[in-house]
Amino acid sequence: KKVLAYENNFDLIHFINENPQIIDKLVSHLLFRYGRSEVSRWYIEFEGCGTIYEEEPAQDYFHTFRHVYQCFKTKIPDIRVGGPGFSPNYYNQNMEETLLAWKEFGCLPDFISMYLYLYEAQDPQSFENPRSYSRNKNLMYDEITAMRRRLSELDIPISELHISQWNSSISDRSTINDSCQKAACIMHNMLGCGNLADVFGYTTASDILSELYDTKQAL
Repeated sequence: KKVLAYENNFDLIHFINENPQIIDKLVSHLLFRYGRSEVSRWYIEFEGCGTIYEEEPAQDYFHTFRHVYQCFKTKIPDIRVGGPGFSPNYYNQNMEETLLAWKEFGCLPDFISMYLYLYEAQDPQSFENPRSYSRNKNLMYDEITAMRRRLSELDIPISELHISQWNSSISDRSTINDSCQKAACIMHNMLGCGNLADVFGYTTASDILSELYDTKQAL
């Protein structure tokens, strides 16, 4: 038996490249456990997040994504596999360059995924500088329409767009989460953006919401 253990700085791409058989075994397990008719309706997102915004890490992501994509599609042709979880208002990134590089590499995803948390960088050129709550109430609308425009202008044939994660804060203990402002934020964004993407994942219970990014001070 082999025990798999990892630390908090777990590198998924490196792990898959070191253990390429694990994805094929995962696909076989899912088919056995849930059945083909069920799994064929699923969406699989392979997150790139902070790994795809430099030239070499992007190529690593593209190669690993192709492996994941082919493993799923070979056994489950109807399943949808996408990524990479662009975070335009959290990570500084040139999404146009990344999308063009992906187009040139081939094996484009079935859908593009994005993570939208309503922050803006004080210095857009520096990832190290802190983010603050955006004063742009239409930030989510602006980012989604910008992504649609990029895909069109770059002639990338992907029509399906998923906002896999979105929220006003990445911290579950932010006081804004218990305010009327939060409810208004949800309604405003859904009424304004509901027809611009195919999936919205309003994130309320995930690991990222347990961060202390904007609530480090004592309550």
